[in-house]
Amino acid sequence: MFRRICAPLMLLMLLPSAGAQSMFSQGKWYQLRVSTTGVYRITAADLRSMGINLAGLDPRTIRIHGHQGGMLDELPAAAVSNDPPELPILINGESDGVLDESDQIFFFATGPHIWRYKPAAGRYEHVQHLYEEVSHVFLTFGGKPGLRISTLDAGDAILPDSVSASAAAMLFHESDQYNLSISGKEWLGERFGGQTDAYTFTHTLDEVRSGSSLLMKLR
Repeated sequence: MFRRICAPLMLLMLLPSAGAQSMFSQGKWYQLRVSTTGVYRITAADLRSMGINLAGLDPRTIRIHGHQGGMLDELPAAAVSNDPPELPILINGESDGVLDESDQIFFFATGPHIWRYKPAAGRYEHVQHLYEEVSHVFLTFGGKPGLRISTLDAGDAILPDSVSASAAAMLFHESDQYNLSISGKEWLGERFGGQTDAYTFTHTLDEVRSGSSLLMKLR
């Protein structure tokens, strides 16, 4: 499912960084807030709503940078890049060098809360971001051509390593509402007791295969 980027994302232009070695020190950069993991779409109207003048804008130079979602590694020795890496994107209609009204930009972005596979347990684990409710990507244009999603020529094919008719689906409910010590990383959700002894949570999974197993984890 594609999401219109103009509705759920707040856009604001960044001033060039004072650091001469940072990529933000040159050109204009636009910060886009990403709330959930998925494929996003940007239209010409979306760019115009950011205050971008489309006249003379070569879409082949549009670039989007961003880190993968989730929290930074807490280990001091962990490698961290100051400048976010460039993300491969797809722009329909960019080959003529003109950004038309029908041109569209597609890219994949990761939200702040992620699923991480645990090989020892043989299952995925949900990791809630403790400090942020959104991730960010950065858009710019002008200069060198941007990184694009690679495509296959007509008639070419990629042989799969394996073929599956199903995939694992994950859902979570985690509402960080209370911190008992008003400090630290341990947050709790809905409060039981007093006037509230029960809550009802409704989740929907479409096209569930008959006979599938279900794993539920509570904490």
